[in-house]
Amino acid sequence: MQGPLVYEPTAKRVARALMAAGAYCLATDMSNKATWFTWKSKIRAPVYTDCRVLARDPGATALITTAMGSAIRAIYPDVEYIVGIAEAGVVWSTLTSRELGRPQAFVRREPKQHGRSGLIECSPPSGVRAVVVDDVMASGGSVEKAISVLKAEKQITTIGVQTIANWNFREMRERFARIGVPVRSLVSFPELLEAAQDAHLITDAAGKELQRFYRNPHEHKWSLETLRKAA
Repeated sequence: MQGPLVYEPTAKRVARALMAAGAYCLATDMSNKATWFTWKSKIRAPVYTDCRVLARDPGATALITTAMGSAIRAIYPDVEYIVGIAEAGVVWSTLTSRELGRPQAFVRREPKQHGRSGLIECSPPSGVRAVVVDDVMASGGSVEKAISVLKAEKQITTIGVQTIANWNFREMRERFARIGVPVRSLVSFPELLEAAQDAHLITDAAGKELQRFYRNPHEHKWSLETLRKAA
């Protein structure tokens, strides 16, 4: 993965928008593991990002859509197609394709049992250059699968991945270094934690605890006392 992960020109504004819209969720009692969230990767944590709630906030949606367009124009100027991943990624690929004036396709989770077979919808031409758009990336497994489908079914070259949030986990970095696809994001955990602290939702001590968690999520040993002070 080459270059900086986060698109800096809009990072702080996007982080504040996610926080204000309630897309970055904090457990009601961060020191009580019973209130924690289960991530797709099965990690349990007192924080969770749910970009689907942005649909209830047109202002945040508009800001993030503009930021996605700006990032892709700057980082991937040769993009010909915007591709989403079912289900949540399709919302953002649709908005981003309109922002950029580029056509859209999306990758299904499973093939249809009727009509045209295959996993790629919207009938993109073969051999185009695409950017895959998704809302949140942790390990990146579903995006890697989509990239493989695009190449196998349509010989589409993925020139990059653009997400709203990316946790910059080592597993993700190693995955995309191996397949040679650059990954970029509007925000990562430093920007969100700073926004949460600025909004007085967490203390500096809790912010540092969460920074340690994000650096090594699978092996992190939680200090519940530190989180209790933030409650």
